[in-house]
Amino acid sequence: MENFRKTRSGFTLIDTIIYIALFSLVISVAVESFYRIVESGRRTRSRAEVEQEANFVTRKIEWALSGLEKVNQPSAGASSSTLSVNKFNFPNNPLVFDLDGGAVRLKEGLGPLAPLTNDNVVVSELTFSNLSPTGNRPPGVRVILSVVSQSVNSSTTIENTVYLKR
Repeated sequence: MENFRKTRSGFTLIDTIIYIALFSLVISVAVESFYRIVESGRRTRSRAEVEQEANFVTRKIEWALSGLEKVNQPSAGASSSTLSVNKFNFPNNPLVFDLDGGAVRLKEGLGPLAPLTNDNVVVSELTFSNLSPTGNRPPGVRVILSVVSQSVNSSTTIENTVYLKR
């Protein structure tokens, strides 16, 4: 009689534990990678939103300062968080920009104050300086605008000087 050896096919308990550990490691690396990708996308969107909001407000202020008849506030040589201007041939004078509760607002003539920024960002600084003419430099308005994201550590500051035509 021959001795037949029975061969077992399958996994031992140790094999199963090793496979489970490897599988768990692969899954945890995949989940961490997915989380980093999602978080990176959120930060990128937040940074883009901060930049867009800052650029929008800056362009709106530049529009108000084009075709300018006079600066009502701040007075010459002074700075303020409120800008009031009159434009030539504009039916809704004055245009008033101000900062209230972290939002930039615009008022045209007797109309209501309308927010220019959304709730996802906070404007931490809005300063208007009425620059007097000196030498060959015409009068101008210097604007400092700082915008911060509500959700992610992202911010931008824009400093711009618009010189007025004489």
